[in-house]
Amino acid sequence: MALALAAHNDATAAELRAVHRRRTFIAGRVAFRDGSQTFACTIRDVSDGGARLEFPGTILLPSRFFLVTSKHNHAFEAEVAWRHPTLLGVRFARLFPLDDQTDPQVRHLRDIARELAPRP
Repeated sequence: MALALAAHNDATAAELRAVHRRRTFIAGRVAFRDGSQTFACTIRDVSDGGARLEFPGTILLPSRFFLVTSKHNHAFEAEVAWRHPTLLGVRFARLFPLDDQTDPQVRHLRDIARELAPRP
């Protein structure tokens, strides 16, 4: 019964969502705005406005941070929309292309993206 109710609640939440999310399995890295700490995550689904992140364990994150993906050479400034012990919903606040990034406050994100990039 509880499982059926949980499935119903998930379906209802998905129906209420204004933007369709695409399921993914993309490696990502959350970086504090000052670059002092980073945490590995898996991007489980994504939309134009946000994403659902999964972490290997419970972590404490600030309400705003950078999200770097292994798939694209850009980073997002993200803000927390909701939290669960190992899951986090985020809204994308700003996009940073990393190819020609000269802003010293976000230049460290380019190094993180290089570490995440698939090796040939």
